[in-house]
Amino acid sequence: MVFVAFFIVLYGIMMFGMIFTAQQSLNLAAQDAARKALQWQVGANHMQLRADAARGVALQQADWITNVSGAQLGVAVCGSSGPLSVTEGAACSGQTLANDQIEVIVSYPYGAFPLIPSLPLIDGAMVPAQLQARASVRLSDLAVNGGA
Repeated sequence: MVFVAFFIVLYGIMMFGMIFTAQQSLNLAAQDAARKALQWQVGANHMQLRADAARGVALQQADWITNVSGAQLGVAVCGSSGPLSVTEGAACSGQTLANDQIEVIVSYPYGAFPLIPSLPLIDGAMVPAQLQARASVRLSDLAVNGGA
């Protein structure tokens, strides 16, 4: 009886730790991707080039999740007109964006592809169906637009 209680507590700590680590990795991937979108790109299609670069960085930063779980991450890089660069299964948040704003959303279906096996009794109570992170940047120069 003591072993069962100890095992459930230990398992809960490990599961929460893996969920927390995966969520923080998604946050870092979204933030780094948004920073990558700030890099200057030459040409008329600079927004598409920024979006493709941002998507690549997001996938690279969180690739350990794909390696461990086997699930593909969803990455959506969106502008004011909608999706600019999207992986399969990803979508924009639907929030209104400014013309010079880029949004990066990174998602992972944790419920379908858990990092550690789920126990039947704990599965529905502690395991989120999906982990998601969002970051956005404004590309405008504040000095040009009258900012401080």
